[in-house]
This record gives sequence, structure tokens and C-alpha cells, in this order.
Amino acid sequence: MDYAYQQLELGKKHKRGRRTFLFIFIHKCWWLALAGIGCLYLAWAIYWGNLTQQATMFLAAHPTWYITNGMLAEWFALVGISFFLVAYLRANVLYRVYKFFLDEYAVHLRSGLFYIRETTIPYHQISNVHIARPYHYRLFGLAQLDIVTAADRSDDRGDRGTKKFLMPIIDASLAHNLSRQLLENAARSRRYGSITADTDSDEDTEEDFEDKPGQEQELE
Repeated sequence: MDYAYQQLELGKKHKRGRRTFLFIFIHKCWWLALAGIGCLYLAWAIYWGNLTQQATMFLAAHPTWYITNGMLAEWFALVGISFFLVAYLRANVLYRVYKFFLDEYAVHLRSGLFYIRETTIPYHQISNVHIARPYHYRLFGLAQLDIVTAADRSDDRGDRGTKKFLMPIIDASLAHNLSRQLLENAARSRRYGSITADTDSDEDTEEDFEDKPGQEQELE
């Protein structure tokens, strides 16, 4: 699948995409959502559905409770909505664990909730960007992304298939856009750095020659 390249805005904190949030909600909070659906179904069944008669008979057997079908249905509905709210908040917290932003010189990654870890990778140190897409990620349009630096290539890190990715879940389109922009910035940074280094070396040579009048006299 081809993805249209879109330049990411510099200085803006980026999240991992809506598909990532949907995947986290389904993968991490399915049981809360299922409990919420069950409670909402009971509320409907007690008030309008096939449980109305059973609920009426049960409450009639306990007249001291002062509970009606409507009250019981409302309670189940509130519990169901509460389950959905907790599921959304849990998924939102897990979704916000990873953030990143770009500036003119480096990419900055922030991960963690209680234990915060911030990683800064200068563009000139980036040698490659790995994107992996397991089969179940492809169903949701997701990917895994890792940034490889020169130090990573020189170290013996073993099987890269078992390593932890810097961003284990991210929208595939966002991963490709970020990968392309990082590699472009890395190439530009190295090219600019080499030009600056050559210019500095030329200036040093001229200054060294001017600071040695004795050599000029010998040449004369």
C-alpha cells in the first residue's frame, strides 16, 4: 500500500494516530467494554425487553425494597456507561504513553506514565529507520517503528526481532511519513555538517599561513 507523504510539523507534539487508539481500546479494554454492553443490555431487557416480567415478579416479592423496574434499569444503565467511561480513560492513558516531536536538529521521544523516559536523537546520528508490520497490525493499519543510530549499528545487539521498538504501536501512514522525514533530515544534517567542516578547515589553513611571517620571508 502506498502512503501519501505528508511533512510533519516541527515543534508540535505528535501522538500515534487514531488507529492506534482504536487498537489499544480493543486490545486492552475489551473486557470493560463487554461488561458495559452487558449492563446496557440488562437495562433494556428489564425496562422494555424479555426480562420485564421476571423483574416485576422479583421486585414484587421484595416490597420493602421500594424499587421499580425503571429504577433498576437506570442503575444498570449507569453502571454500563461507567464501564465504557473507565475503558475510554484507560485506553486514553495507554495511548498517551508515547509522544514525539521534531525540531531543526533532533527528534525527541517521550514514553512512560509514572516513570518518564525522554530520548533525544540528533539527525546526524540516524543511520536507518526500521518499520515492522506484524500480520495482526496490518488488519488495523498499524506498524512498529525503531530509529537506528550509528552506535546501534556498531554494538552487537543480537537478534533485532526480539528487541523493543521505540514506538511499538503507531499508525502505518504516520510511521512512513516520520521515517521519510527523519532520513531526509539526517542526510541534510550530515551534508551540512561536512560542508561546515570543510569551510572551517580552509579558514584555519589561511589563518595559519597569515600568522607565520617568517615563512613568507624565507620564500622571498
